Amino acid sequence: WRTAFGKLLILSGAVVIVCSFGPLLHVADRSLMVFPWHWIMKLPTFNQPLPVRFAMFWFLVVSLMATIVLSDPRIAGTVRIALAFLSVLLLVPNRHYRLTLPQRVDTPAFFETSALKTYVKPGDALLIFPYSIRGTSMLWQAQTDMYFNTVGGYISTYVPPDYRRWPAVNMMLEDEPKPGFAAELKPFLDYYHVQGIVVAPESQAKWRAQLAPLGIEPKEVGGVLFYAVAPLK
Repeated sequence: WRTAFGKLLILSGAVVIVCSFGPLLHVADRSLMVFPWHWIMKLPTFNQPLPVRFAMFWFLVVSLMATIVLSDPRIAGTVRIALAFLSVLLLVPNRHYRLTLPQRVDTPAFFETSALKTYVKPGDALLIFPYSIRGTSMLWQAQTDMYFNTVGGYISTYVPPDYRRWPAVNMMLEDEPKPGFAAELKPFLDYYHVQGIVVAPESQAKWRAQLAPLGIEPKEVGGVLFYAVAPLK
């Protein structure tokens, strides 16, 4: 702190940490207070970054601090050796993370056989369960060379307002069907011109009964339930 560069690192590190908390300080799932990012994120461009990503800049600050300590001959050699050892230790991968990172490829046969082209035309819009981040439907879509479109992919935690306004979408994102789900789903299917609904095996127990009020008899094909959606009234 006695040097100008030390002040710069400490203060910039503090700013990075505060920004990484986002617009609100949460403790035990409770919002306690508003943080500066609440106002910063209202500015153009600044409303795009995910605040948690700022944490990587904190590690940049820490690495610069460590470099200064390691290169300062006035600091005891044992301290610098201990710091160097800890720096190397922190590079060791998290074993638990490495074990849980791989994701099983669970593509139903429906997407790998001619069954897809029997029931789905190129460019048809499909609603797939598990929905969005709950499953790997984007992988299934990619494996078919983008043969069909979907109404529920996942590229970030941000859900477009045009989708959020549909109660059915919120239920599917939460994977928690509520009474009246089918009635809420009908206008969503019509608005986005959905031609088919695909329910993978892991979602059938939860969603099959909820889709029954649509009045569409599903076909069991390729390991999934396929609902051919006609224009809904």
